[in-house]
Amino acid sequence: MNAIDILARWAEYSDYDPEQKSFNLLSTNYEMNRISKSVAAINEFDPTGTMGVLYVKQAFENLCKDVRVRMSELLEHPEEFREDMEMWSLLHSNDIVAVETELLDSIDALVSQAVPTKQLGERDPAQERKTLYTSIVTVVKEMTGLRCELFLRGPKPIQSVSKFSTSIMVYPSLAACLLALEVAEDGLYLCYINCSGSSDSYFSFFLRSNGNLLALSERVPETYPGQHQNTRNGRWQESLKTNLFPYQQILSYSDYDYKGYPRKQDIDEDKLAFFSLGASAYMPILLAMVLFNRKYDGVSTENMELQLVDSLFKRNIVAKTEQTKELIIPTGSLVASQNASYVPSLTAEDVLHGPKPKRLARYGEPTGKDELYDEDLFVQLYGDGFELNTEALLKTETTKLIPSNIGAIEVKTKTPCEFIGTKGDMDLIAYQQGRAQLADHIRQKMFEEFMSFGGAEGVEKWWETAVKGNKDDILRLCVDKYNAVQNGTEENVSSPGFLCGRPDDALSFVSFIDGCKRGEPAAHYPERTKAFFNAEDGTAYREKYLCPITGNAASIFFAIRPQNWHDLALLVGEENIPKILKGWRRRGHNGVGNPLLSVTDPVTFVGTPFEETELAQNRSYWSCDKWSDYLMSSRMFGEKGNGEDRDALKQQFFSSSLPSCMKPLRKVTFSLMIGFSKRGFNTLLKKYGNDERNGPA
Repeated sequence: MNAIDILARWAEYSDYDPEQKSFNLLSTNYEMNRISKSVAAINEFDPTGTMGVLYVKQAFENLCKDVRVRMSELLEHPEEFREDMEMWSLLHSNDIVAVETELLDSIDALVSQAVPTKQLGERDPAQERKTLYTSIVTVVKEMTGLRCELFLRGPKPIQSVSKFSTSIMVYPSLAACLLALEVAEDGLYLCYINCSGSSDSYFSFFLRSNGNLLALSERVPETYPGQHQNTRNGRWQESLKTNLFPYQQILSYSDYDYKGYPRKQDIDEDKLAFFSLGASAYMPILLAMVLFNRKYDGVSTENMELQLVDSLFKRNIVAKTEQTKELIIPTGSLVASQNASYVPSLTAEDVLHGPKPKRLARYGEPTGKDELYDEDLFVQLYGDGFELNTEALLKTETTKLIPSNIGAIEVKTKTPCEFIGTKGDMDLIAYQQGRAQLADHIRQKMFEEFMSFGGAEGVEKWWETAVKGNKDDILRLCVDKYNAVQNGTEENVSSPGFLCGRPDDALSFVSFIDGCKRGEPAAHYPERTKAFFNAEDGTAYREKYLCPITGNAASIFFAIRPQNWHDLALLVGEENIPKILKGWRRRGHNGVGNPLLSVTDPVTFVGTPFEETELAQNRSYWSCDKWSDYLMSSRMFGEKGNGEDRDALKQQFFSSSLPSCMKPLRKVTFSLMIGFSKRGFNTLLKKYGNDERNGPA
């Protein structure tokens, strides 16, 4: 029987069902199903079945070691174990030995290329078989998780190659690796991409054949450039294939994060030759190379999508200087030309009003009264005059500058590792970066509008005037809320800080306290701004608010807590809402999606100047204290930095004149509190109608 026949017999023996979801955990049903799934995965790489059948043998032996059977059961009912005995015999037959010998001989031929003759000595078949089976388990578990990526498409399909690299080839970047392999001899190569010694470094197999350049890589892809540097920890490194590749043999680690993941890794370039790794390390590598070679023999790359590398874009190829080593581009390089030819076809109109990419984190479709999302509203209000800087799209940044109006102070940052992806991936990032430019434009225009309106003082003045100008409507709103609670159509929320306004329903953001004792309103409504209609009498924390109707001490308090600018419009009329307040949310604009994990729209993170989230993001609103906190933070230096660095930077920063706008900005909450005495509120009930219900006792 050949390997395919034996695997067919195993599938019959194990009763394999690829769609099976439930298992009897008291039997070997689950383990056999898992083994068969692994075989199916490895057969995609090795259609001969050689590797699969050897994996089955090893897995079945391990499974048999774990199963316990009473000898009496075996002697009394030998027929129940007939199929097990037959499978054991088949997997230890001469047919299997022939498969083992054939594979070992081919591996030995590859080893002979890698290991000097003087070091080979006599072959040890028993030890070779033991190492072979251990390696097969490693390859089956990890190779199926590698990424297949095409970097160069040739005129003909891929053909199997006879040349295998016998040492690890180290390159400072993927770009340098591709340019070198493009002109290399057809063959299979194991390369280590050393991204400045960072944790972004990775191993990759490369197959060069008939003008095609194909990679099987452990590289953990980034959703956007620099994602790994923005993550809270290096947990993403768990996806690296540390058993398949010789991490333990040639790498050392340092600079661990708080979760214990290393940020730095150094490679020992004296141990790159395969023979120096030991059989347990190079055997899995060679097996993986054999499988790689077999899987893609005769495969056409016509329908494979090409991968692009942002470091090879024309705008990112830096001229040689004393500080920067020039990336040498070979004459006539197809890899270089196909990357240099990519230019994002994005216009300012696309950024302003074009359809958003499906892969961009986004809301569902708008419903009800809200015909526009806030980001669309901001584009309408502040998008005029936007110009897209196309040269900045997909440009690798190595430094960052604080805005020049504060003084041009260089902030140390890490240079992102190369971003790799398809044309669609690059178009998505270009769109996001274009929207980031638009977000900056909107923020600048909004800041100018805010300052022309008089800043926070101007907004607070407008709010007071608008509220007092709508006194009757606001008093009626308090009565309506009270009556709605009494007849059970509305709920009175005792914690107004957690209110969520409902569209077209002003009652949803109103609450009241009946029978409030002296001094209690401040405790119940700590974030109140003004009690515009109540005179105050008393000391701090013992406030005595006087009813605007009777002049007596108030004991019934209403809190009006608008949650967004639509709520403000319900109170004072939409026609009276100034431009700077349109789009305001009490809870702020936290954006759509997680910017650490997804490609998000930066415009969704833009908010009005009165929101905490916007105050934290937009440096135009920062006070001197806030600037000091930022400048002295460890993030500014990449590392913690030393006291001397911080002192020098502080002196440089505060030696420049600060803009007049950089004053502590008060948060405007647009909250309102109104207190009534019992007699005064009964008067209101009679005036506006209480639906024949009694007022407060």
